Amino acid sequence: MFRVLSIAAALVLTLAVSRQTIAQESEPTDCAQAERYHSLAQEQVDANDDGQAVLLLEQATAACPKYEYFQELGELRTRTVNQFDRQLAVDAFVRSHALASTDRQRARALWKYAALLNQEGDPQNADPLIREARRLDAGNEQIADLAAEIQEKIENPTREFIVRGLASSLYQPLQTQAASGEVASADSGPATAVASSADGAGASIRIPINFEFNSTAPDSATSRNIEMLASSLSEPDFQDRDFIFVGHADVRGDAQYNKLLSRRRAYAVYEIVVGIEPGLEGRISVKGMGESEPIEPGNTEEAHRANRRLQVIVK
Repeated sequence: MFRVLSIAAALVLTLAVSRQTIAQESEPTDCAQAERYHSLAQEQVDANDDGQAVLLLEQATAACPKYEYFQELGELRTRTVNQFDRQLAVDAFVRSHALASTDRQRARALWKYAALLNQEGDPQNADPLIREARRLDAGNEQIADLAAEIQEKIENPTREFIVRGLASSLYQPLQTQAASGEVASADSGPATAVASSADGAGASIRIPINFEFNSTAPDSATSRNIEMLASSLSEPDFQDRDFIFVGHADVRGDAQYNKLLSRRRAYAVYEIVVGIEPGLEGRISVKGMGESEPIEPGNTEEAHRANRRLQVIVK
């Protein structure tokens, strides 16, 4: 009996050691070396050598992925005018957001990401990011200032902004940090609502078209934007593309009713757009998300109005 128990105990010990070894091999192996790279990168920044600093931070993130390394890497890459570098900056901000451990860290990642998109002429995709950053760090005046600047552009869209947001945006969805430490695509939350209703489709924007309460009628403040939307979707950039109009509702009322209402809103805009640009007929499908993807939390009238909206997705 003792021998049988000893063999069983040895097997349990062997399995435990094997699992520990596998876990160690799958984790970052040299965070001390990563910190040395990080220190050297800071010295290069002080010496105004951003190129060398970027290379050192890339080595740090490879050795031991941490929020600080990715955040600093993203902010350094935004200083260049090279589009490839700026796309890599987006990659870094998405990773830093996923690895952030505090609301303030998450807010900074979103703020710098939104600032980059705004500089690129894409305030539509910057908007939900800066809204979430402001919620997470309400006392940050720089975040508040950028939010106000982006909101002004959102409320007064240009055809250039609409086309840029749909055709050539740097935007990519945020990711979440799972309990296991693995990074996965996010599919919920105010900052990622745009991505979740796309069902794997292409770029998406929130053109400012809002609706009257319990109605399919666009409100007077944003109805003028429908003509601009129709003109933008007729641009040569989109001649071989199809679109999805996604309607949304505020949280008041029955969820099933709101879903039907939001689809009717999308269809109402579709009819107006096709009436303006008949060549778009057959290229637009409609969808209703109801109240499931609010972009503005709370129960104020301002929040309700913001959530009664249209979203446009390129297939």
